[in-house]
Amino acid sequence: MEVDDGTLQGRLIGIFTSPLGQTAGLTSIAIGITYYYVGNAWSINDAVFVVAVAAVVFFHRYLVKSYIEHDPKQRLLDVTVPAFPLEGIDYVQGDTVHLGKSDIIAVLFFATWCKGSRAALHEFQKVVDQYSPHVKFLALTQESKAELQAYEVHGTKASSFKSLGDFDFAIAVEDGTLTKEYQLKHKVDTLPHVYIVGRDDSVFWHGHPVGHFDDATRRTLAYDFSKPSRSKLDKIK
Repeated sequence: MEVDDGTLQGRLIGIFTSPLGQTAGLTSIAIGITYYYVGNAWSINDAVFVVAVAAVVFFHRYLVKSYIEHDPKQRLLDVTVPAFPLEGIDYVQGDTVHLGKSDIIAVLFFATWCKGSRAALHEFQKVVDQYSPHVKFLALTQESKAELQAYEVHGTKASSFKSLGDFDFAIAVEDGTLTKEYQLKHKVDTLPHVYIVGRDDSVFWHGHPVGHFDDATRRTLAYDFSKPSRSKLDKIK
């Protein structure tokens, strides 16, 4: 992580701990090792080796920097959209989840007939295991309770099958209203998809549950909802 407290020492530490600084340092080591073994008789392979080291180190450090460092005043989405109340749903299992309680809530839209959704339930559980009880979790489907019961009996051979009762999060049936107010409002027409609602009852992030969901949940927990928000463009400026 970069450190820059305004002093010369702080700025030097910031440079040498930045992705570019670490890339330069490790690339220099790669050059030195190569020179030790081949001297001035460099081949194309030697040059490719050094360039590859530089590329891999920079890419890795950039990803790590992006993962670790975040501004607690910066929202993940540039537009603040109020979340629709999680009411009028029929719970299959788990505790009820409501807005208006200053909770962070993750809402997954899924369907048992969808291969990707079945895999997403497992990913959802991983995030539940890591962040519950600090985050409330709810999975929504438009399938009826009868269809869900049929899945438990006839879906055992489907890919990524796991009995819904074995998941440690709330599951409920909705009539399409929430699909309209979340999915369609955000121009999403695919399953699975997850939304993270912040403590201010706005949609703080949404996306596919496989990928950035874990990181987005962590950043939502770190966000200071009591302070004025700042957009990504503000950070660039």
